[in-house]
Amino acid sequence: MKTGRKQWINILLCLFLLFGPFFGIQGELLAQAKESGPSSDGKIKTINVKIKQEPLKELFGKDQQPDFAPLGISKAKKVDLPRSKKMKKSRYEETAWYTVEIPEGEDSAVIMERLSQEVDVLYVEENPERYLLEGITDPLLEDQWHLDAIKASEAWGYVESLGLPDDALEDVVVAVIDSGIRTTHEDLVDTLWVNGGEIPGNGLDDDENGYIDDVHGYNTYDDNSNIEDVNGHGTHVAGIIAASRGNGLGGAGVSDNVRIMPVRASSPTGSLTAASTIAALAYAVENGAQVVNMSYGGYVGSVMEAEAYLAASEQAVLVAAAGNEGRATSSAKSYPAAYPGVLGVMSTDPAPKSDGDYLSDFSNWDNQLDDGIGYEVMAPGGSILSTFFTGDQAYGNKSGTSMATPVVTGMAGLLRGLYPDPVGMTPGEIGEQIIQSGTIAQGITYNNVVYSYPYVDLEKALKMPNAMELVQDRILLHGAEDSLQMQVDVLPQYADPSMTWESVHEQVALVDDGGNVTASGYGATVLVGTSLFGGLSVMADVVVSEAPVDQVTGLAWKSQPTNTQHDYGTPMDLSDGVVKVIMDSGLIYEMPLLGSMVEGYDPFVLGEQQLTVEFFGYQLQYTVEVADVLESIQMKTLPNKIAYLYGEAFAPTGGMVQGNMVSGASTQIPLTTEMVTGYDPYRLGNQQLTVTYDGKTTSFGVRVDDYATSIQMKTLPTKRTYNLGESLNTNGGIVTANMASGAKQDAGLTTAMVTGFDPNKLGTQTLTVSYLNKTTTFTVTVVQQTFGVTFSVDGPGGSLNATVDGKTIASGAKVIHGKTVQLTAIPSKRYRVYEWKVNDSLVAGTETSKSVTVNKETTVNVTFVLEGDLNDDGTSNITDLVTLRRYLAGLTNVAGKGKIAADINNDGSINITDLVILRRRLAGLE
Repeated sequence: MKTGRKQWINILLCLFLLFGPFFGIQGELLAQAKESGPSSDGKIKTINVKIKQEPLKELFGKDQQPDFAPLGISKAKKVDLPRSKKMKKSRYEETAWYTVEIPEGEDSAVIMERLSQEVDVLYVEENPERYLLEGITDPLLEDQWHLDAIKASEAWGYVESLGLPDDALEDVVVAVIDSGIRTTHEDLVDTLWVNGGEIPGNGLDDDENGYIDDVHGYNTYDDNSNIEDVNGHGTHVAGIIAASRGNGLGGAGVSDNVRIMPVRASSPTGSLTAASTIAALAYAVENGAQVVNMSYGGYVGSVMEAEAYLAASEQAVLVAAAGNEGRATSSAKSYPAAYPGVLGVMSTDPAPKSDGDYLSDFSNWDNQLDDGIGYEVMAPGGSILSTFFTGDQAYGNKSGTSMATPVVTGMAGLLRGLYPDPVGMTPGEIGEQIIQSGTIAQGITYNNVVYSYPYVDLEKALKMPNAMELVQDRILLHGAEDSLQMQVDVLPQYADPSMTWESVHEQVALVDDGGNVTASGYGATVLVGTSLFGGLSVMADVVVSEAPVDQVTGLAWKSQPTNTQHDYGTPMDLSDGVVKVIMDSGLIYEMPLLGSMVEGYDPFVLGEQQLTVEFFGYQLQYTVEVADVLESIQMKTLPNKIAYLYGEAFAPTGGMVQGNMVSGASTQIPLTTEMVTGYDPYRLGNQQLTVTYDGKTTSFGVRVDDYATSIQMKTLPTKRTYNLGESLNTNGGIVTANMASGAKQDAGLTTAMVTGFDPNKLGTQTLTVSYLNKTTTFTVTVVQQTFGVTFSVDGPGGSLNATVDGKTIASGAKVIHGKTVQLTAIPSKRYRVYEWKVNDSLVAGTETSKSVTVNKETTVNVTFVLEGDLNDDGTSNITDLVTLRRYLAGLTNVAGKGKIAADINNDGSINITDLVILRRRLAGLE
């Protein structure tokens, strides 16, 4: 039931048959397939493949069975879709669907990719699973409240009141595609469909319909005639539809004029596939099912399935469950309920919730009411009492959209019995009758939005006319007490003709609810009749003439409506409009202009409109103009400037306001200062400004920031004297900004704020501080840094001289930072340098000169050693000679200062020559 929700599938099917796509569902499924692709685990068991049939005849052979073996596929089965009755040559003779089994161990994604590359393969998709949509069972509720909710007793009574012949209400075949049914149940045994052309149990296809022993139905899951229920779902569903009524046993079904055709398509666990349900659907419609109940669903769509259901909907009313996960259609659609041509059913509970919502918590629901793809009606589905499969006298309660669906299926069965196709109502018209006769009720409130749907009403569905026509719509009465009986033809045939009537001008004529019209004065009026069920209306023009013989001969203006300017979307203003009804007798009757007399006005078409006033077949014209109306405004473009300085004037430049018209059109209005209120240039921070145009308002935000008019040093940095080369240090410095608002703003001084400092320039420097686009200054001094250099001789043996830049300096003299001091040790006779120390640290080498770069207070010491003084006692004597002799003999060791002293001739080694020299010196020979 997916055609903008109001038109049924006749138009939809015509478009489908002519053009192929059907109201976006195929495109939606294709997009879904492209987006999701194959299952990520690559473990799909079966897939559906659509192929071109004609080009492959030669390859396929006589049976046109394609060879999938080269693609790694060994098992494939053709799926026979239901055929459209309107096609002379079925489109499925040109194409064919096959269900292909993925070999064990193979990746389904790889197989699907291979197939999609074949030139004659039109489409590849997963064979999606379907599940029986049963909810939670509540065994405590044991009454059939659902029959009261849909006014079943009133409906049954109405059918009885029609006094139809016994054979007038046709037995309707209702297929239940489900888990099977318990065929021996006391409340179902007399409602089973019987295939009269089949002989039970002989193992033959007696009626040659392609199915063996299908006496009461068929099992498309196991491909046999075993239709016994495997989990109880189907038995419960069948009882809701057609449990025998008036037999003194159990409960009652919605319709007692139907024959249940069980078509088992599920596994014992309730699992179905698109292929198995299509096979079941094909069996049902090909064997005469006029209504099909489908209390199953799944969230993966199938193009193959959609084609099958759309074709089948020409031949049978298709009713399906919306699903039990509480999901909106924007989140996920349940198929087949969401397919075009299928009446999707949501579930209600015995009583509405405290907020007025009727939908069961578990029921899926439709929040995309205008897309033509979703669910149409609500029906009782919470805790429904029906037949159980556990025994022939077993009954119990179940909940779910699976239970709501057969309620609607039973209604369709009763309507189909009253109005056999094609002389009565088409499947599409039956579905539309169920939708239009439902009472609009609050379904669910979500995010503060109320979603309402038709709540099915069986009594109203039977009684509601879908068309009415007056036998006589122009009535001329003569004399003040003349009368007439109104006659109205209604469709469909057995709709309730009861109506309410009113006369617009009761001073001219009166009418009762039986349609009896009586003149009460003279003049002209209009009678309005409204059907009691459905609210359809008819209107008749009435003139009561004073003349015994008279007729209407013309229509003229006395005054046209004064208001000919209408706002878009508003009703006509007929104020002051008066017409004159001209009679053959010369009499003229004035009548205020009525809306029912005016044709051609469309409040949603802008511009001039020529309207026609008609009464008694005579016409007048007048012109009105429909003008658009500003509904709201919004900021299309913000002004170029939305951040202001304190005291700065507002600037609207660049701002553009969008005017949204009632018609949906929009207009652009440049922003002006006069349109804006709420701006205060002296209020700091964020401000929300109001824009007003033609009585409508919107807003946008700006910000006003303070700014500095000047800055000054509140506190100078702690360090303001620097040695040459030393980096700037701003610690302790604070800058104060004097703000335009009068406030003061302090900030710690940072080196990033300061410019002009040169660490290599001696003298006073003026530095610039920048903050908040303002500047101030302070001064620092860069000086030359010096360090004291102290030098001395540690012990006897010589002297130490120092020079800087070639000039001799005294010990303790100040030397400029970075300068090099050249130190020269002058040993006394027979002394030499032993070691150097700079800042108390030994410096390698015994040379007589050293260079030291000054970067801090520096001390330099040099130590001399006496040649031959091996024991460092300050003299060279016989003891030293003995020590040297023992050293050379390897009897002792000499280290440190003694080792230097032992190398008397300073040749870098201690040898016999040093011993000879020492002996000669001790002997006074040198």
